Amino acid sequence: MAPVDIIELSGVDAFNLVWEREFIGRPEDEVRRIEWEFRSSRPCFAAFIDMTLLSVGGVIPTTLLADSAYLWIYTTPLVAKHRVLFTKASLVYLHKVLDLYPLLYGSCRLDSPRSQRWLRWLGATFFPPQGDLVPFELRRP
Repeated sequence: MAPVDIIELSGVDAFNLVWEREFIGRPEDEVRRIEWEFRSSRPCFAAFIDMTLLSVGGVIPTTLLADSAYLWIYTTPLVAKHRVLFTKASLVYLHKVLDLYPLLYGSCRLDSPRSQRWLRWLGATFFPPQGDLVPFELRRP
């Protein structure tokens, strides 16, 4: 199995990295929201396997001096082929981010049991669904 390489990059660089492949053709308001997530993140990380993008994610601090942040991640179809490697790499990412922000929060889709299983494996606590999203939090041990 090839190792997963994780690099830290600016939100602008991360957005440009995935723009053409992942977001062309999506509704303009969705693309603007996604671009805002990238540009607002401190930091962004991208994971590659064999120099091919596996996922990109980041955290958006709630305030300038916050100890909590909103966690987001976009995965490529390659994750389905490399679930174990992705899960191990995500633990590395999670530990780096929890060193910066001891409380992470976010939401995942109600109709995405794989995402929920992955988050549960990482230690997420879930809250009652809000529409078609399930809020969660991750805390530094």
